[in-house]
Amino acid sequence: MFFNCKEYNELVDVYSFGMYLLEMVTFEYPYSKCKNPAQIYKKRIKPGSLSKVGDSELKAFIEKCLVPTTKRSSAGKLLEDPFLKEATPRSLNFMEIDQSVC
Repeated sequence: MFFNCKEYNELVDVYSFGMYLLEMVTFEYPYSKCKNPAQIYKKRIKPGSLSKVGDSELKAFIEKCLVPTTKRSSAGKLLEDPFLKEATPRSLNFMEIDQSVC
C-alpha cells in the first residue's frame, strides 16, 4: 500500500495542491522521470521543476505545501498566508524560468 492509513489525512490534499500549482506554473509534471508513485514516495526530495519557478513568493508558497506532513500547514492556515491574502493583484511571470537549470 502506498500510504499508511494512520498518516493519510487532509494534509495530503495540501501536498497535492502544491504539486498542482507547480505543474501549472512550470508546464511540466513534477517527478516526470518516476515511473510509479512508490518511486516518488521513496525519493522524499523536492521536485526538480521547483527550481524553475521564477517568482520567489510563489515558490515559497508552493514549498510550504510540499514540506513533510509533520511541518505542513492545514488548508485553513494556508488561506491566511500573505501570498493568498495580498489585496492588490500581482503580475506573476510564470514563464520566467531559470535557464541554468535547463
